[in-house]
Amino acid sequence: MKRLFPLAISARNTLGFLGAILAFGTANAKINSQSPDGATTIELGIEGYIKPHCAIQLDPSIPNLNLSSNVGKYTQSFGVNCNQRLHVEMRSLNGALVHSKNEDLSHNPKFSDRINYRLEFSVAAPGASTLSAYSQDMLEDSVSGSIGTIPYKTKGNLHFSWSSEKPLLAGEYGDVIEIRVSGDGGMKGRS
Repeated sequence: MKRLFPLAISARNTLGFLGAILAFGTANAKINSQSPDGATTIELGIEGYIKPHCAIQLDPSIPNLNLSSNVGKYTQSFGVNCNQRLHVEMRSLNGALVHSKNEDLSHNPKFSDRINYRLEFSVAAPGASTLSAYSQDMLEDSVSGSIGTIPYKTKGNLHFSWSSEKPLLAGEYGDVIEIRVSGDGGMKGRS
């Protein structure tokens, strides 16, 4: 639906003004009347569009966690910039921190080669909600949700916490977490 905003413009300036407006968006003009002194009154409707943008900047280095205790925490900071409400999707490749050698532990069930963890995505923005999930819930499908606000040029944190009921098998553990940020501002269909 196009809205018209009343605007009085001299007829000799109309073309230059309309050319400038059309460079930045769309405009609709309608001549309403012409007065005896030669001036013309028009109504000019102006529209524009701001392309949606959401981005996250995370340190690309892989953190080396100390897993020697069966219980632990780690926080990774990031930058986020979005011009609409932020929607987050989180997915885990393994559903846990998994031992790199994938050894068969059936002969020694006292040990574990998997460490389940909890991941929380939070941003420093007024009214922001925290999105959290357990690693096993992010394995099959992504866990997603809105943080409920627009995080414009701000910081955030990924909080990891883990625990294992059994002693852990010696070696390296790892997982890959895919985090996708986008807007949920309802602007789909425009490019």
